[in-house]
Amino acid sequence: MSWSARSTIMQQQNSVQQFDKDDPVEYNGMHGLVNFVCEQYITITTRRGPHKSQDTNVVVFRQFWNTVHPLSE
Repeated sequence: MSWSARSTIMQQQNSVQQFDKDDPVEYNGMHGLVNFVCEQYITITTRRGPHKSQDTNVVVFRQFWNTVHPLSE
């Protein structure tokens, strides 16, 4: 891989959207709150159950973060 190709990849990785816990977002037609954030993926809680163990969370890997859209609070 050439130096310019590596530089382009690093620029793309650094421009990835950042998320915080409890950010309201829309992903693939679903609305929810960001529940967990790490370097590889985020989880979005799309449904709250009577107990936390019954919540529905969607995992979105980093390469798809560009398809997650912030919503107004």
